[in-house]
Amino acid sequence: MILALEMKKLKRTGFLPAIFLGSLFACTFPPANTALRPELFVQQKLPATEILLNANGQMLSMVNLLLTVLGACILYHAEFSGSGIKKMNTLPVNQNLLFFHKTLLLLLGLAAAVILESCCLGFCAVHWFPSEEKLLLHLAQHTGYTFFLLVPAALLMMLIALSFENMWVTLGIGVICVFVSTMIPTDTSILGYFPFVLPFRLLFGVQDDEALILSLCICLAEIWVLMFIEILLQKLRRKLS
Repeated sequence: MILALEMKKLKRTGFLPAIFLGSLFACTFPPANTALRPELFVQQKLPATEILLNANGQMLSMVNLLLTVLGACILYHAEFSGSGIKKMNTLPVNQNLLFFHKTLLLLLGLAAAVILESCCLGFCAVHWFPSEEKLLLHLAQHTGYTFFLLVPAALLMMLIALSFENMWVTLGIGVICVFVSTMIPTDTSILGYFPFVLPFRLLFGVQDDEALILSLCICLAEIWVLMFIEILLQKLRRKLS
Protein backbone atom coordinates (compact mmCIF):
# COMPACT_ATOMS: atom_id res chain seq x y z
CA MET A 1 0.00 0.00 0.00
CA ILE A 2 2.71 2.47 1.01
CA LEU A 3 4.86 1.58 -2.00
CA ALA A 4 1.93 2.14 -4.37
CA LEU A 5 1.28 5.52 -2.72
CA GLU A 6 4.92 6.49 -3.04
CA MET A 7 4.93 5.56 -6.72
CA LYS A 8 1.92 7.81 -7.29
CA LYS A 9 3.78 10.65 -5.58
CA LEU A 10 6.64 10.26 -8.04
CA LYS A 11 4.39 11.48 -10.84
CA ARG A 12 4.33 14.92 -9.18
CA THR A 13 8.12 15.10 -8.85
CA GLY A 14 11.04 15.19 -11.24
CA PHE A 15 12.61 12.03 -9.80
CA LEU A 16 12.26 9.80 -12.85
CA PRO A 17 13.36 12.42 -15.43
CA ALA A 18 16.32 13.37 -13.21
CA ILE A 19 17.52 9.78 -12.89
CA PHE A 20 17.01 9.08 -16.60
CA LEU A 21 18.70 12.24 -17.85
CA GLY A 22 21.53 11.87 -15.35
CA SER A 23 22.10 8.30 -16.55
CA LEU A 24 22.16 9.41 -20.17
CA PHE A 25 24.65 12.12 -19.26
CA ALA A 26 26.90 9.51 -17.61
CA CYS A 27 26.59 7.26 -20.66
CA THR A 28 28.12 9.90 -22.91
CA PHE A 29 31.54 9.65 -21.25
CA PRO A 30 32.72 6.12 -22.21
CA PRO A 31 31.97 6.32 -25.96
CA ALA A 32 33.21 9.91 -26.26
CA ASN A 33 36.41 9.18 -24.34
CA THR A 34 37.12 6.02 -26.31
CA ALA A 35 36.25 7.54 -29.69
CA LEU A 36 38.63 10.46 -29.16
CA ARG A 37 41.59 8.23 -28.22
CA PRO A 38 40.90 4.72 -29.53
CA GLU A 39 44.55 3.77 -30.02
CA LEU A 40 45.26 4.47 -26.33
CA PHE A 41 42.73 1.85 -25.19
CA VAL A 42 42.76 -0.80 -27.92
CA GLN A 43 46.49 -1.46 -27.52
CA GLN A 44 46.21 -2.35 -23.81
CA LYS A 45 46.48 -6.04 -22.91
CA LEU A 46 43.64 -6.07 -20.39
CA PRO A 47 39.97 -7.15 -20.41
CA ALA A 48 37.82 -4.62 -22.23
CA THR A 49 35.66 -3.89 -19.17
CA GLU A 50 38.73 -3.18 -17.06
CA ILE A 51 40.18 -0.84 -19.69
CA LEU A 52 36.93 1.09 -19.98
CA LEU A 53 36.47 1.32 -16.20
CA ASN A 54 40.03 2.49 -15.64
CA ALA A 55 39.31 5.36 -18.02
CA ASN A 56 35.71 6.19 -17.04
CA GLY A 57 34.93 4.48 -13.73
CA GLN A 58 35.67 7.44 -11.46
CA MET A 59 33.47 9.76 -13.50
CA LEU A 60 30.61 7.24 -13.57
CA SER A 61 30.88 6.79 -9.80
CA MET A 62 30.71 10.53 -9.19
CA VAL A 63 27.64 10.89 -11.42
CA ASN A 64 25.96 7.99 -9.61
CA LEU A 65 26.63 9.68 -6.26
CA LEU A 66 25.24 12.98 -7.54
CA LEU A 67 22.13 11.11 -8.70
CA THR A 68 21.89 9.62 -5.20
CA VAL A 69 22.01 13.08 -3.64
CA LEU A 70 19.51 14.52 -6.10
CA GLY A 71 17.13 11.57 -5.77
CA ALA A 72 17.10 11.74 -1.96
CA CYS A 73 16.43 15.48 -2.05
CA ILE A 74 13.50 15.06 -4.42
CA LEU A 75 11.93 12.14 -2.55
CA TYR A 76 11.82 13.86 0.84
CA HIS A 77 11.20 17.38 -0.46
CA ALA A 78 7.84 16.04 -1.66
CA GLU A 79 7.05 15.16 1.98
CA PHE A 80 8.26 18.34 3.66
CA SER A 81 6.62 20.74 1.19
CA GLY A 82 3.18 21.71 2.45
CA SER A 83 3.86 19.98 5.80
CA GLY A 84 3.09 16.65 4.19
CA ILE A 85 5.28 14.76 6.66
CA LYS A 86 3.22 16.10 9.59
CA LYS A 87 0.02 14.95 7.92
CA MET A 88 1.51 11.51 7.41
CA ASN A 89 2.23 11.33 11.14
CA THR A 90 -1.49 11.58 11.84
CA LEU A 91 -2.21 8.53 9.69
CA PRO A 92 -1.83 4.91 10.81
CA VAL A 93 1.37 4.60 8.78
CA ASN A 94 4.64 3.23 10.10
CA GLN A 95 7.22 5.96 9.48
CA ASN A 96 9.99 3.38 9.26
CA LEU A 97 8.15 1.70 6.39
CA LEU A 98 7.72 5.08 4.74
CA PHE A 99 11.48 5.63 4.90
CA PHE A 100 12.33 2.18 3.60
CA HIS A 101 9.87 2.42 0.71
CA LYS A 102 11.33 5.76 -0.31
CA THR A 103 14.79 4.24 -0.06
CA LEU A 104 13.63 1.30 -2.16
CA LEU A 105 12.45 3.69 -4.89
CA LEU A 106 15.81 5.47 -4.80
CA LEU A 107 17.67 2.16 -5.05
CA LEU A 108 15.50 1.06 -7.98
CA GLY A 109 16.32 4.29 -9.77
CA LEU A 110 20.03 3.84 -9.08
CA ALA A 111 19.86 0.22 -10.23
CA ALA A 112 18.34 1.36 -13.52
CA ALA A 113 21.10 3.97 -13.88
CA VAL A 114 23.88 1.45 -13.22
CA ILE A 115 22.36 -1.06 -15.68
CA LEU A 116 22.09 1.64 -18.37
CA GLU A 117 25.73 2.60 -17.80
CA SER A 118 26.78 -1.06 -18.01
CA CYS A 119 24.94 -1.37 -21.33
CA CYS A 120 26.89 1.64 -22.56
CA LEU A 121 30.15 0.00 -21.47
CA GLY A 122 29.04 -3.16 -23.24
CA PHE A 123 28.43 -1.21 -26.43
CA CYS A 124 31.91 0.31 -26.25
CA ALA A 125 33.44 -3.10 -25.60
CA VAL A 126 31.66 -4.71 -28.55
CA HIS A 127 32.50 -1.81 -30.86
CA TRP A 128 36.18 -1.38 -30.01
CA PHE A 129 37.02 -4.83 -28.60
CA PRO A 130 35.02 -7.27 -30.77
CA SER A 131 37.11 -10.29 -29.77
CA GLU A 132 36.63 -9.79 -26.02
CA GLU A 133 35.77 -12.95 -24.08
CA LYS A 134 33.64 -13.18 -20.92
CA LEU A 135 32.24 -9.72 -21.60
CA LEU A 136 28.78 -10.46 -20.21
CA LEU A 137 30.24 -12.03 -17.07
CA HIS A 138 32.50 -9.04 -16.43
CA LEU A 139 29.66 -6.58 -17.00
CA ALA A 140 27.34 -8.51 -14.67
CA GLN A 141 30.01 -8.59 -11.95
CA HIS A 142 30.66 -4.87 -12.36
CA THR A 143 26.95 -4.02 -12.26
CA GLY A 144 26.26 -5.99 -9.09
CA TYR A 145 29.37 -4.75 -7.30
CA THR A 146 28.78 -1.11 -8.25
CA PHE A 147 25.16 -1.14 -7.16
CA PHE A 148 25.91 -2.85 -3.84
CA LEU A 149 28.53 -0.23 -2.96
CA LEU A 150 25.99 2.53 -3.69
CA VAL A 151 23.51 1.25 -1.09
CA PRO A 152 25.25 2.74 2.02
CA ALA A 153 25.53 6.13 0.32
CA ALA A 154 21.83 5.99 -0.59
CA LEU A 155 20.85 5.14 2.98
CA LEU A 156 23.05 7.91 4.39
CA MET A 157 21.60 10.46 1.98
CA MET A 158 18.06 9.42 2.88
CA LEU A 159 18.92 9.88 6.56
CA ILE A 160 20.24 13.37 5.81
CA ALA A 161 17.12 14.18 3.79
CA LEU A 162 14.95 12.92 6.65
CA SER A 163 16.80 15.10 9.16
CA PHE A 164 16.49 18.46 7.36
CA GLU A 165 13.25 19.97 6.11
CA ASN A 166 15.10 22.44 3.88
CA MET A 167 16.00 20.66 0.67
CA TRP A 168 18.89 23.05 -0.01
CA VAL A 169 20.57 22.03 3.25
CA THR A 170 20.31 18.38 2.24
CA LEU A 171 21.58 19.14 -1.25
CA GLY A 172 24.50 21.17 0.11
CA ILE A 173 25.58 18.44 2.53
CA GLY A 174 25.30 15.80 -0.17
CA VAL A 175 27.32 17.74 -2.74
CA ILE A 176 30.02 18.49 -0.16
CA CYS A 177 30.22 14.80 0.73
CA VAL A 178 30.55 13.84 -2.93
CA PHE A 179 33.38 16.24 -3.72
CA VAL A 180 35.25 15.58 -0.48
CA SER A 181 35.03 11.87 -1.25
CA THR A 182 36.69 12.39 -4.64
CA MET A 183 39.80 13.59 -2.77
CA ILE A 184 39.99 10.62 -0.39
CA PRO A 185 42.04 7.66 -1.68
CA THR A 186 40.10 4.41 -1.64
CA ASP A 187 43.06 2.58 -0.15
CA THR A 188 42.96 4.71 3.02
CA SER A 189 42.40 2.39 5.98
CA ILE A 190 39.39 4.11 7.60
CA LEU A 191 38.24 6.99 5.40
CA GLY A 192 38.33 4.68 2.38
CA TYR A 193 35.23 2.92 3.72
CA PHE A 194 33.13 6.07 4.16
CA PRO A 195 29.79 5.45 2.34
CA PHE A 196 30.51 8.14 -0.24
CA VAL A 197 34.00 6.77 -0.92
CA LEU A 198 32.95 3.14 -1.37
CA PRO A 199 31.40 3.69 -4.87
CA PHE A 200 34.82 4.80 -6.14
CA ARG A 201 36.18 1.32 -5.47
CA LEU A 202 36.20 -0.34 -8.88
CA LEU A 203 35.80 -4.11 -9.10
CA PHE A 204 38.88 -4.59 -11.28
CA GLY A 205 40.91 -2.34 -9.02
CA VAL A 206 40.62 -4.77 -6.10
CA GLN A 207 43.97 -6.46 -5.62
CA ASP A 208 42.84 -9.81 -4.16
CA ASP A 209 39.79 -11.76 -3.01
CA GLU A 210 40.38 -10.86 0.64
CA ALA A 211 40.17 -7.13 -0.12
CA LEU A 212 37.01 -7.73 -2.15
CA ILE A 213 35.35 -9.71 0.65
CA LEU A 214 36.38 -7.08 3.20
CA SER A 215 34.81 -4.30 1.12
CA LEU A 216 31.55 -6.23 0.76
CA CYS A 217 31.42 -7.10 4.47
CA ILE A 218 32.05 -3.51 5.55
CA CYS A 219 29.44 -2.33 3.06
CA LEU A 220 26.91 -4.77 4.51
CA ALA A 221 27.78 -3.70 8.07
CA GLU A 222 27.25 -0.02 7.15
CA ILE A 223 23.85 -0.88 5.71
CA TRP A 224 22.72 -2.46 8.98
CA VAL A 225 24.16 0.40 11.07
CA LEU A 226 22.45 3.06 8.96
CA MET A 227 19.14 1.21 9.13
CA PHE A 228 19.45 1.03 12.92
CA ILE A 229 20.24 4.77 13.09
CA GLU A 230 17.13 5.48 11.02
CA ILE A 231 14.94 3.58 13.49
CA LEU A 232 16.45 5.54 16.40
CA LEU A 233 16.01 8.83 14.54
CA GLN A 234 12.33 8.11 13.86
CA LYS A 235 11.73 7.35 17.54
CA LEU A 236 13.49 10.58 18.51
CA ARG A 237 11.39 12.61 16.08
CA ARG A 238 8.17 11.14 17.49
CA LYS A 239 9.19 12.05 21.04
CA LEU A 240 10.12 15.60 20.09
CA SER A 241 7.02 16.22 17.96
